[in-house]
Amino acid sequence: MRVILVKPPTLLFCLALFASSCSPARQEQDLLVTLVADGTERSILLPGSVTVLSLLELADISLGPLDRMEPPLDTLLLDGMRVTLVRVIEQDLCERYEIPFQVVGPDNSAVSTWQRVQPGLPGEGERCHRVRTEVGVERDRVEIGRVII
Repeated sequence: MRVILVKPPTLLFCLALFASSCSPARQEQDLLVTLVADGTERSILLPGSVTVLSLLELADISLGPLDRMEPPLDTLLLDGMRVTLVRVIEQDLCERYEIPFQVVGPDNSAVSTWQRVQPGLPGEGERCHRVRTEVGVERDRVEIGRVII
C-alpha cells in the first residue's frame, strides 16, 4: 500500500477547488437592453446570454428580406446595449416627362434661311427609378429604364 503525503497548503487548495466545482451553477445576470424598431424605442429585460435574433423573437418582430440589424443578428447582448432595426424598402417608381420637339436645320449647311416645314409637337417619355429607403428616408435612387411613349 502506498501513502501520499500532501502539504497542508496544497491540501487546502485541492479542497477549495473540489468544493467550488461542486457548487450549483451561478445564475446568469438579467440584461436591460434598448430596442429601436418601427418608430418606437423600448427597454426590455432579458435573461443572460441572449442574441439579437432571440431578442427579435421575444419582441415578436419579423425582418424583411432587405432589413438589417445593428449590431448583427448573431451578436450576444450585453447589459445596456442598444439594438436598432433598420427597415429597408426598395421600390420601382416611374414618372412621365415631356420631350420638347426638335428643330431640324436644312441638310445643306450653306443655306442660311430656315423655313418651317412641319410644326413640332412635344413628345412624352417615361423614366423609371429603383428607390431604396431606410427607416423612411430615401438613401439611393438609380435609373433602371427610359422609354419614349
